Amino acid sequence: MRTVAGGRGRSAEAPPSGWAESACLLAGGLTPILFHTFGTLGFEATKVTLVRLLALVLTLGWLARLVVMREGLVALCGDWAAAGPSVKGLVLAVGGYVVIHLVASLFSVAPAASLWGSYDRIQGLVTVLAWLSLGIGAAVAGRAAGRRERLATAWVLASVPVCLYGLAQHFRLDPIDWLGRPLGVSSTLGSSTALSTYLAMVAPLGLARVVAAARRLQPTVGDARFVPAAAGWGVMRPAGLVCAAWVALVVLQVVVLAMTAVRGGALALLVGLGVTTTSIAWRLRLRAWKLVGALFAAFLVGSVLVTSVMSWSQSSPVGVAAAARMGVGWEDSSARQRLLIWRAALTTVAEAGWRALVGFGPETQAVALEARFPAELANRFPDARFDRAHNVLIDQLLTTGLIGVAATLGLWAAICWLGVRVLAASDGDGGLLTSGLLGALAANLTASFYAFDSSATGLLFWLMTGLLVAPALRRDSGGRSDGRELHRSEVGASAPTPRHRSALLDLRLRVSVALATAIIGLVLLPRVVGPFMADLYHTRALALRAAEAPAASLTEELAATRWAPGRDVYHLALAETYLELARTTATARATVPTGFEELFAFTPTGRDGLFAAARLTLEQAAGVNPLDPYTYRYLGRIEALWSEAVRNPAERDGRLAAAVERYDRAVALSPNRALFHDEVGLVLTHLGQADAAIERFRRAAELDGPTAERVARIGDAEARRGDAEARRGDAAAARRGYMQAITMDPRSAVAEHGLALLERGEGTLASAAAHAERAARFDMRNWLYHRDLALVLRDLEDWPRALAEARAARRLAPAWEWDDLAALAESVRR
Repeated sequence: MRTVAGGRGRSAEAPPSGWAESACLLAGGLTPILFHTFGTLGFEATKVTLVRLLALVLTLGWLARLVVMREGLVALCGDWAAAGPSVKGLVLAVGGYVVIHLVASLFSVAPAASLWGSYDRIQGLVTVLAWLSLGIGAAVAGRAAGRRERLATAWVLASVPVCLYGLAQHFRLDPIDWLGRPLGVSSTLGSSTALSTYLAMVAPLGLARVVAAARRLQPTVGDARFVPAAAGWGVMRPAGLVCAAWVALVVLQVVVLAMTAVRGGALALLVGLGVTTTSIAWRLRLRAWKLVGALFAAFLVGSVLVTSVMSWSQSSPVGVAAAARMGVGWEDSSARQRLLIWRAALTTVAEAGWRALVGFGPETQAVALEARFPAELANRFPDARFDRAHNVLIDQLLTTGLIGVAATLGLWAAICWLGVRVLAASDGDGGLLTSGLLGALAANLTASFYAFDSSATGLLFWLMTGLLVAPALRRDSGGRSDGRELHRSEVGASAPTPRHRSALLDLRLRVSVALATAIIGLVLLPRVVGPFMADLYHTRALALRAAEAPAASLTEELAATRWAPGRDVYHLALAETYLELARTTATARATVPTGFEELFAFTPTGRDGLFAAARLTLEQAAGVNPLDPYTYRYLGRIEALWSEAVRNPAERDGRLAAAVERYDRAVALSPNRALFHDEVGLVLTHLGQADAAIERFRRAAELDGPTAERVARIGDAEARRGDAEARRGDAAAARRGYMQAITMDPRSAVAEHGLALLERGEGTLASAAAHAERAARFDMRNWLYHRDLALVLRDLEDWPRALAEARAARRLAPAWEWDDLAALAESVRR
């Protein structure tokens, strides 16, 4: 320890270490616990915002100190020169990992998502850098043994409220009624998988605390002794009570992990506890450490084999068929879903060309997998997106390519190498904490082969890595000699001296650096809290739309796009709001916006203006994420809906042709989604291209099998084959299709409506009315069915029922049909 001349003795590293310790305590202790119920993303957005804020404050503080301390760069160079080969290897591995993520983000197919993170996970490059900065903070703070113990203890104790909330959920005592609750408990992590990984990581640390407390069970005066920081807080407590408390906590963690019903988490727990137990036995020079390691290895291999056999049996065609006969759904064959996604991911990379080397970019798995998305999953979950491959190496292969996989393996090897060296070195607690950290990292690695990191578990990985390597770093990188104490002694001098002038310059530098740091922090703050604020505005907009106030929700959705311009989800929601307003706007003509930025200056009022605003918003979303097929699907929907509001036949056909073009783009990006083919087939039917429509419906049937609605839609196309203007086609083929659809589903509204149109065209009004009534009853929200039923009843001169159906059609119809339906109602009023 060096002292400043003329001043108090103080470690040169105390201020940055204390700063880092506070940030890491808050990050590791609060991130797993923190969530809120005021937004759609109450878990991840809140946790990521906290992590980014702490990382920003920590990083800016370090940079400011580095600028003020002119010897800082020299000290860093000295630290590098004094570092051992294992430390240098880890630094190089981490540097390579970061550089490869930067390169992958630079060449990403969705740069905004790669930089700021996707809508659900928010784990882009910025979050990775935040994790890394806090991991470096843990390494800096952990060089002092007391701080290292305090950090680990605080992170383990943070699991107490997490476990208690998990127990409350398991016993149906949760005060919050969550939507879409998983089978297992999720606690404050928001996901059963994330909770299982988190508990599997902290349980090894808890086991290390148990052994540390047990070693301190020695006779003392008054049955109480001083329990140092390794056992908790450094206060007088009964030693037996401390040991029992740690045992109870570990048992609680294991019990709650079992309640998650996640097999990958259970396997990770076994690995973590086994690595910790073997490491402790080896470090304490126990004679049976080889036996412990062998038993652990045998048990682990047996568990993996049993899990694999169970997974393969569930994922095989025979197992799936057996599960279907037992009434068990696809949700219980998650192993098969993973295998399908892994196969699609590997096929995507194999056919990616040069992108196999650098990947598609971080956080781009959802769009990268679309081209080879398994048809089985697309049929079972029509609108589901898999934004992770549920395997860390395959995820890295997709996002950062082969060089990313190599960097990840190199990082793991460097951590393992340095961790073993730290474990072998002498320390104050006999390597117990290091053993627990090794077990925690092994648990995280095991879980990552079956799942993926959440914001909390990813943070803990880097925090524990920093804490693991901290003992290998130099504890005192040298004092600082800024001469502040000497400057104070010169304050009373009558004339300015060179030292006095230096003091004034030093003060000005400090003030300037502090102001510059504050300005940089304020500039970056909106980006850091953007996901959190955007989620709040978006949730409020959803509430207003649910309350049937879409106009009021526009302001909220626009604010969400401002706070998170790199997330296309908010643009899609904004476009949906404009469409909803267009459906209820009677005025056709108004000022039409020509650019997306104009939407923040004024709100379109006419129907054409609202349609144009929706299209501009989706085009903006396509610019943010150009490979997302759903954006083009929604663009096709807009053009198709807009065509219904157009009276000019040429303009109508132009809108329909534009819709087909948008849908074709979506199909090209995601060819295995049957619903895309169905929707473009419907548009082609309205455009009068019956043959092309039938081809699309049949392609959908190849992917998803023939359904009653699909067969009926083919019947609609057959009915329009030939003379599209007169709506006359192959009536016999259409009737066969409708009857086949009714055979498949007796409640097929599409088939009944088609038969009603055929019967009315042939003049058999009684049969047409019967079919039209069934269509309107089977699909009560479709205004077309009520309108056509009213027309048939008018032909039958059933005036009261015709009036009722016409009024029902007007209530359900879009605004551009109101005048025609009002005229229909007036024509049947008697």
